[in-house]
Amino acid sequence: MLPCRPIHPAMAKFRFSPFFLILMSMVAEAFKRKESRDKVADFSLGMLCSEGPATISNGIVFKGREQENWNPDFRLMSDAVCREHELWNPVIDLTLDLADHPRPIYSAQDDTRLKRTGRKIPDVAYGRDPKSPPFHLNLTLGHRFLATSLMARGTGDERPWRSIPVGFEHAPPARAPKGMKKEAKGKYLKEARKKQNVSRYAIKEIHRLRERLDQHPTVKDKLLYNSADGSFANDIYLNDIPHKTVHIVRFRKDATLRTYLPPEKRDGVRKYGKKLPTPDEMRADPNIPWQWATFFISGTKRAIRYKVIDYVCWQGVTKDRPLRLIIIGPARYRLRKGSKFLYKDPAYLLVTATDPDIDVMALDVYPLIEAYLCRWEIEVNFRDAKTDVGVGQAQVWNDCSIERTPAFVMLCYSCLLLASILALNDERDDEVFGRLPKWRRDHPLRPSCKDLLHLLRHEVAKSGAYQQPDAHIFHENGDSSEDAAG
Repeated sequence: MLPCRPIHPAMAKFRFSPFFLILMSMVAEAFKRKESRDKVADFSLGMLCSEGPATISNGIVFKGREQENWNPDFRLMSDAVCREHELWNPVIDLTLDLADHPRPIYSAQDDTRLKRTGRKIPDVAYGRDPKSPPFHLNLTLGHRFLATSLMARGTGDERPWRSIPVGFEHAPPARAPKGMKKEAKGKYLKEARKKQNVSRYAIKEIHRLRERLDQHPTVKDKLLYNSADGSFANDIYLNDIPHKTVHIVRFRKDATLRTYLPPEKRDGVRKYGKKLPTPDEMRADPNIPWQWATFFISGTKRAIRYKVIDYVCWQGVTKDRPLRLIIIGPARYRLRKGSKFLYKDPAYLLVTATDPDIDVMALDVYPLIEAYLCRWEIEVNFRDAKTDVGVGQAQVWNDCSIERTPAFVMLCYSCLLLASILALNDERDDEVFGRLPKWRRDHPLRPSCKDLLHLLRHEVAKSGAYQQPDAHIFHENGDSSEDAAG
């Protein structure tokens, strides 16, 4: 059992908040100083329960300590000594404890940008705005972070998967040293970007996750199915895969593929067989039959058609290693009842592993497709974390705080989701969360992030653990930023 610190006695009588505080007390053990460990639970409640932007100053106001010294709260993220990667270990271990099913372990990786406005903030850089229209590329200023998540869900087969973030790594782009001449700067950046890019950060994180899985007694022998989007379909990401790990990545529909040629049939320098049609041409080929399978997606069971092509080679990326290609057919839908059918884009998945003990062609196709379908939950994490939880809203300038504060708030979000599974089986009960409006035609199977935040705030307020006599001070003039600290 992981170490646990006692929680506030006024909070112990509630149903949901004690689970969250126990999780945060486990996280606190990664801090080396007792003073820092004692502040973690209060700091997390302030960041999640405060009104307005999720800033450190708003968290101080929520706790009714606006007339006290603010430095300890800011220094918790700037100069507190902690084993940063050990912060995530309780979340990883408890998520793996929920994986009592015979399936492999599902994980997902993706990068996101936290927008900034000041160009002098350390490590800030321009990057592509994902909300840009297809006909015009827009740039946005911000910090880039890489998220790694494990999939978990409540008991029962017809339950939606939850993406539990288990890593949120700052992934800044390579920069040339100041004062370097323009001629040498281009050459330096070309080499530096090969060693410092988001794929390198992702490989480092997935190796660390696999090492943690190997230390877990119940899942150390299970395979890890890790899915990612098309930006990770490159030689760096696909050629350095940990043991007992399978990568499932989406890739180009016009990729050039060849058939796999066994070593005993190779003649001279010839390593590949004949050239294959592109994945999009294989999708339209009537000679390759469609197969059907039913998956639990968006609250209901849905039939999906797919094709499987084994023993293909991607010459420019994975060389002569045999791969498996899975083509998921476009799903049809209607905008309204009685309207004509529209179709979504098909998906082309590449399945590969570098572990010699893993035969990719012998793996069951159903978990491979399910692992990729679960990847969408990491996009839900980004939406919830940015809009509801407030990841990236804290206005900090210290080099350590820039990396730690968004990661810590994301860690609080992970504990919030885990507490929902442990305390409520991740089900939305009207007696706990309140009845939905009458105009809602559907009843969600799980609580939303806003539901969980409202429940946490309600229980904290009802406990009376925090008094806020002067909380209105920073809201009368609309000032709730970190500048109030000055």
